[in-house]
Amino acid sequence: MSFETFVQGGTVTDAQMDNLMSQCVIRCTSSTRPTSPAPMAGMTIYETDTHELLQYTTVTTGWKRPWMWPWGHVASWIDNGAVGSIGPYGTATTDFPSATVTFNAVANRLYRIDAQIGQWSSPGSTTNLLLSVYKDGALLDHLASENYVNGRGAIKQYLSGSVITTATTGSHTYKIVFKFSAGANNRFDTTTTPGGSNIIIQDIGPVPGQLPA
Repeated sequence: MSFETFVQGGTVTDAQMDNLMSQCVIRCTSSTRPTSPAPMAGMTIYETDTHELLQYTTVTTGWKRPWMWPWGHVASWIDNGAVGSIGPYGTATTDFPSATVTFNAVANRLYRIDAQIGQWSSPGSTTNLLLSVYKDGALLDHLASENYVNGRGAIKQYLSGSVITTATTGSHTYKIVFKFSAGANNRFDTTTTPGGSNIIIQDIGPVPGQLPA
């Protein structure tokens, strides 16, 4: 398809009109997307009810956000004080309560996972806390670790980290997992600082050089 230009007084053909329409951003709603005649790859729409800018890809994949753009927030859990004071915890590998998110991933996209737990404290002389993220029940990555050293008294700390990863197309579940190295009375207290514990997943763009699967 060529880019159409016009000369004053000239004749406009049906083919030129089809090309001209395909070069325009079509204003519609999420329920009135063009269906007939069948959209062509690259056709672009702006949905006035969702404020989404979408492009037509294939009959199978339909309307999608522009491939080369970051798509932003896709899933998150933020405690907002709902978790409260939890514990005690020993040295077992443990899921952080409620810190689980599920979303439908797209192949060949990069996802940044940010996770934080806090506030935490330990009565032990020296205790290490390991923060990890699991994907579909298996370890994805260890994000951070820190020692709680005797002499800090009642000081409470946060622990955070991030990882960039990919996923196959379909539903995936991510969760925060932690492990203390010692002690039997380790705790978290998020009631005084809502939002202190969270997991946030963002789409940051396509894998370099990769096209839609």
